[in-house]
Amino acid sequence: MPVTPELPRNLCLNGSWAISVTDIAGSGPEFNHEHPLEAVVVSQESFVGYLLFGIFLQPKGASGAEIQNRHVTLLEGKDADWGRAYIPKEAVNPISPATVYSILNKVNARKLLSGHLLAIRYNAITRMREIEKHLDVASRWDKEFKFLLGQGEESLTKFTAISYKALTDWLETSPAQLLASVEGVSVTTIRNRIYAAREIGAIEKPGAGVRSAKKPNVS
Repeated sequence: MPVTPELPRNLCLNGSWAISVTDIAGSGPEFNHEHPLEAVVVSQESFVGYLLFGIFLQPKGASGAEIQNRHVTLLEGKDADWGRAYIPKEAVNPISPATVYSILNKVNARKLLSGHLLAIRYNAITRMREIEKHLDVASRWDKEFKFLLGQGEESLTKFTAISYKALTDWLETSPAQLLASVEGVSVTTIRNRIYAAREIGAIEKPGAGVRSAKKPNVS
């Protein structure tokens, strides 16, 4: 099973916009070990899914987001000034996730993209796991998690399917395994939900011989 990418240090949810901050370390010309970096990822949820509008590599702390906190991901809302500053002031074209993979190494590209989406979709589960390691999301979905995750009218099957589609759209190559790891269930459980979602038309069935999340050919 693939390693779950490190989640962002900070996440700001402002309407349809999401802004995350992730600490970055690695090898390559984009990194400097003497001066640690952070990456800010900006996305917007739309009727077609999550659109990527920016990735900013900068010195750690430059975003103004809190650095020291007791949570895996510190969640903030529209009142967070640091997050609001990254929302585009005018219409701009989204960025292709493939571009990110072509510029950053694969590990860090996946960390930023998949980690950003997991923080958006599963922040309530992540927070609760800090004090309760074993969560039965399915049994608590209708009365608890569908409200905590901001999907009040959706079934767990549809929620999982939308998460799966978002990850594949952003070039995660092992989305079912990743969701199984985050939720603490078997990969078969996730795949059964995806199958059920396709049968009811919640997400499209894959085309013959073509995978929507084909991995870019990058070094």
